[in-house]
Amino acid sequence: MSINIINKNIFRAYDIRGIYPKEIDEKTAELAGFYYPLFLLGNGVSKLKKRRRLTIFISRDARPSSPKLFAALKKGLLKSGAKIIDGGMTTTPMHYFCVNKTKADGGLMITASHQPAKYNGIKMTRRKAIPVSGEELLEFLEKQKTANLDAPRPSEEKIVKKDFQKEYGEFLLGAAKFPSARGESASGGKKPAKKLKIAADTGNGMAGLILRDLLKKLPVKFSILFEKPDCSFPNHEANPIKYETLAALKKEIKKQKADLGMAFDGDGDRVIFLNSKGEPIRPDLTLGLLASEYLKKRKGLKIVYDVRASKIVPETIKKLGGVPLKCRVGHKFFKNLLREQGVFFGGELSGHYYFKKFFNADSALFASLEILKIIISKNKSLEELISPFQKYFHSGELNFKIADKEKTMKEIKKRFKSGKLKETDGLTIEFPDWWFNLRPSANEPLLRLNIEARTRKILNSKTKLLAEILKKIK
Repeated sequence: MSINIINKNIFRAYDIRGIYPKEIDEKTAELAGFYYPLFLLGNGVSKLKKRRRLTIFISRDARPSSPKLFAALKKGLLKSGAKIIDGGMTTTPMHYFCVNKTKADGGLMITASHQPAKYNGIKMTRRKAIPVSGEELLEFLEKQKTANLDAPRPSEEKIVKKDFQKEYGEFLLGAAKFPSARGESASGGKKPAKKLKIAADTGNGMAGLILRDLLKKLPVKFSILFEKPDCSFPNHEANPIKYETLAALKKEIKKQKADLGMAFDGDGDRVIFLNSKGEPIRPDLTLGLLASEYLKKRKGLKIVYDVRASKIVPETIKKLGGVPLKCRVGHKFFKNLLREQGVFFGGELSGHYYFKKFFNADSALFASLEILKIIISKNKSLEELISPFQKYFHSGELNFKIADKEKTMKEIKKRFKSGKLKETDGLTIEFPDWWFNLRPSANEPLLRLNIEARTRKILNSKTKLLAEILKKIK
């Protein structure tokens, strides 16, 4: 089989992803499975018989096309001579846990995260769940010749199937050092923990696999919407950063008189928290809350945030004796920074939270446990805890459809040259009372704008100004 049969456009900065079966199909998955162990070893097909057999952990989400792609991926891996640990259905963070738990040489997961059901893809990791981009694998594939995928399978074919859900839940509770369900406080005292009411929405995504079993072990009452994993997403798009997808959860919070809400994305690696009024909390403010709690216990921690985060985040970190680090948007960059600089914790405006204690990776459920632990131990509402971090006025992320992104970025840079310029990720331009970040989307003809200001009036004025400029530039 020639690699020329694949659609090279689906090999992206973070993973492999495209529309099934138009852009990604069984042949693509089989070919990826065949070549992936060779990629990890740095060998081509010519050295197939002269290398050690790698162990690859594989899992999938609940998309209609996932079983077919999963079977094809498995077929390719077997033909390459790899040993397989089949974890069945998992969340993406659970997949990371399993790669580490099994000490596998790498991991492959069939998923397209939060995207609609017509999409599918492959997330890839090395040993210790270190991410691999689609671009890296494509570069390797383009150096290869044809692969005979019709050749007989190795005689030592080996597949081990195992369900890791129980072990994963136990790990999360242990790593988070969550107060026990017997009523001990998070600080270890005798004071009974507050019985919180939680409303959660897994959006028929993969967090529904484990959330109920996890919450049953905590001193909380809870209800879960759209719990059954069904990645055709029959109720709503599983992308909680789009606040219109939170309508059902807001109603559930009101109905249950819940203390807070938790909304998860399709593959369970992102979470958005809502207060008792059903108001979503921006993830950078949640990041500030978590950072403040960690730094009260241990000074000098390195904490990373992305270029879109509120100024309150680095201000809080510095004030409490921590080291703030700014990073470009994207899980690969965050994970690299965590490993390379010994970062303790970090988060993105998209709802990803990264933890050194979670293999330098992101986990929505781990972040949820940390927030619940703070609320219980402080005996305060989420509104009260977040209030100190609501110092500035933020636009949230605004998207503009722009055909010539490069030309537009140059024009904006010229028009706002009087400000303090940083180019960590796109353009960040700062003024005494406000700042903005403008960055191009990696996959769409969009420019993404975030603005923050000292007052609501300034925010509204600058948002209107930039919107008008962006719409006029051709």
